[in-house]
Amino acid sequence: MKNRKKGLEAVLLFALFFSLLGCSSPKETYVTGVVTQTETVSEIYTEKEVLQKETQPGYVYVCGAVLHPGVYPIRENMRVFEAIELAGGFSENADQCWLNQADYVADGQKLYVFSKEETQLMSEEDHEEEVSGEDDGKVNINTADKNTLMSLPGIGEAKAEAIISYRREHGLFQSIEEIQKIPGIKQAVYSKIEDKIKT
Repeated sequence: MKNRKKGLEAVLLFALFFSLLGCSSPKETYVTGVVTQTETVSEIYTEKEVLQKETQPGYVYVCGAVLHPGVYPIRENMRVFEAIELAGGFSENADQCWLNQADYVADGQKLYVFSKEETQLMSEEDHEEEVSGEDDGKVNINTADKNTLMSLPGIGEAKAEAIISYRREHGLFQSIEEIQKIPGIKQAVYSKIEDKIKT
């Protein structure tokens, strides 16, 4: 009788223990844990993506005499020679001495690499003017150096350097009107120099 009573008590205790734990409880806890972990990883990944976008320095357009012209991402403090390397390097006919390869690259910048033919043509045009003696007194905004550009009314050192940088990055001016794309050279300044410049 005592044995039967002990056996019955054992069965009741086992049943009570089992009902308290619940057979589905471990599964629910496991699933909940997985969901929480997935959400945490997703949140971290999203934060990293946002951080990368916020810290992305920008892009540069490399064209002209390079092997693979195109738009390339830049990093902080990138130099011109590194941007050219991204574009596959100089092509065979590139005039590598024209660009300041040690200069910094800026977001949204256009780097135009002149060919040897282009720089030769510019040199020949300057030489022809010197030999012929036909000096019309106008400043060639495609070939003038900083001091010559500063001789123009309303063009100081900063604007002269901006003109040279624009030539280096965008290529030759196709018309004198294009000089108005230079920051600080709008209609007021342009009206003072339009009769004194040429391309």
